[in-house]
Amino acid sequence: MGLRRRKIGTALVIAAIGVVTVGCFERSLQPVNPCTRSRAGDNIRVESVDEVDLLFMIDNSNSMAEEQASLTEELPRLVRVLASGDRTQDGETPDDFEPVRSLHIGVVTSDMGVGGFEVPTCDGGLFGANAGDDGVLITRGRTSIPGCEATYPNVFDFQRDRDNPDTFATDVACVATTGTGGCGFEQQLEAVLKALSPATPQPWTVGDYVPPFFHNSTLGHSGPGGANDGFIRANSALAVILVTDEEDCSTPNPALFDPGSPDFSSVDLNLRCFSFPAQVHPVERYVRGTDGRSGLLGLRQNPNLLIFAGIVGVPVESVPDPAAINYEEILAHPDMMEMIDPSMPTRLRPSCNVPGLGVAFPPRRIVRTAQAIEQAGGSATIQSICQDSYAGALDAIIAKIADALGGACLPRDLNPDAEGFVQCDVFEILPATGDTTTCAGLPGRDPDFAETVDVNGVPRQMCKVIQISPAAAGSGGQGWFYEIAETAAPGSDIAELCGDTGQRISFAGISPTTNSDIRLECLQTVRPGAGTPGSIGDFCDPAAADQCPGLDPANRSGILACDAADRTCRVPCMNDSDCTSAGLLGDTCDDRAWEDAVGANEEGIDEETRNRRLASIPAGVDPQAPHNFCVNPTCI
Repeated sequence: MGLRRRKIGTALVIAAIGVVTVGCFERSLQPVNPCTRSRAGDNIRVESVDEVDLLFMIDNSNSMAEEQASLTEELPRLVRVLASGDRTQDGETPDDFEPVRSLHIGVVTSDMGVGGFEVPTCDGGLFGANAGDDGVLITRGRTSIPGCEATYPNVFDFQRDRDNPDTFATDVACVATTGTGGCGFEQQLEAVLKALSPATPQPWTVGDYVPPFFHNSTLGHSGPGGANDGFIRANSALAVILVTDEEDCSTPNPALFDPGSPDFSSVDLNLRCFSFPAQVHPVERYVRGTDGRSGLLGLRQNPNLLIFAGIVGVPVESVPDPAAINYEEILAHPDMMEMIDPSMPTRLRPSCNVPGLGVAFPPRRIVRTAQAIEQAGGSATIQSICQDSYAGALDAIIAKIADALGGACLPRDLNPDAEGFVQCDVFEILPATGDTTTCAGLPGRDPDFAETVDVNGVPRQMCKVIQISPAAAGSGGQGWFYEIAETAAPGSDIAELCGDTGQRISFAGISPTTNSDIRLECLQTVRPGAGTPGSIGDFCDPAAADQCPGLDPANRSGILACDAADRTCRVPCMNDSDCTSAGLLGDTCDDRAWEDAVGANEEGIDEETRNRRLASIPAGVDPQAPHNFCVNPTCI
């Protein structure tokens, strides 16, 4: 999200949301050395994600029989892992990731027709030579497989508490085995985009969604009235898996496929897409979109909930670590260079060739699409189709899906004061259109704060959500609070979602506005998570004794004390030399008044916050007395 605002805050964390009640951090906050303050964060997720909508795009051209068999062999394990959250299926670690409660699976093929021209293998599909299967979810079962029926629902719906994973996967395999009679001009990316794009903006699309046009000015099949309506849900992780051994040839000009075209007939049909690259859609069409119309990123308000994966014809050795994809190294691999095969001049040189599995060709456009989606904030991976087993490839894809699931709770706790307040602010950026576009009158928001921010060129109003204590959250308060599982109120689901020692940001008495964005800004001490307990930077309680028994950097004991200003262990001092003696080179003795050290005079805070910060000053200490703790001068 591109956003400009007049004031610069501290850490910025953004997440697009729907109707919400609770949120968890996605990754730990990281301290900026040598300070013990966090100035970086990551997405707030305001409700747990336990739904996945998974679209398989299966190449059904003549060369794909073995590849389809390899995929369907792994489908039962894929469903079992997603439904259990147990990656290894060993039964010993059932909570490797938040399991999927509800799973939709749909299948489309790469056959988008050839605009009606007479081309061998391109006269089948749902709509014949004109549009092939056209991105419509497949319902035909592979009756040549024992036990498969002739037709199935277009959306396979798995519910963890209702369905058997193996039975469900067997049914999906009956459709995912699409056969090999499809068009040899594969339009994999176009099939995916048409399958998933709604004809009009939906509650789950981005705020500025504009539907893309397809062949003959048709619109996509998703959303109300579309052939694929009901597949995509508002709060799901949307995963797309392409299984193909060919390069994408999505084109706005079907004449490219006309055997008798005066513009293209000088080149063999098999080489048309390679020889006339200007005739295929730009890759950006499938990422952010082109010509003012939306791509795949337009289908999720939070790009983290879009997963794009390809099991494609990249050389096996170009993906040495399935979990760490280097797109530029893949594209630079010698076998990924597109050139005419000297041994067979009517085709390109294969990118991989595995005996018994056939050959595959360089999928450069698909790799570029994955790379661009990842760079834009989505999640992506590329795996090789040239393998006997797709277990490793699907493990890498499962890992990407797992990252999008759950409440993404904070693995390191913040440092609340005695009443449970933390040094963070939560802001809500309201949608530009709809019933609620201004902060005025919204409960649980600061009535004295409203700021206009620019989000991708669209002005939107930003409200400040009031922070309340956990005690107030349980007694009718309205706002957000920092919730810890160990001290959570009865009935809270934080332990279930975040673990017995988990923590998250929660809301009480209010819900953020539908289609708003949530922003967290923190200047917050972070527990280092290493070293002797009670060392510099560790959390402490200034009201308790012996909280900081650790050694100072000069290996001296009995020196550290609990600094009530930020509730961490520090070196007390009277002058800068005390800091140097403690081994804190570059630190200075902070002689600011205590009231400044605790932030009581910070510009813009309300009276309640000021008084709460003043109350954190140790009893009997003059608020104007010097703070006298060693600090890095860049941190104050």
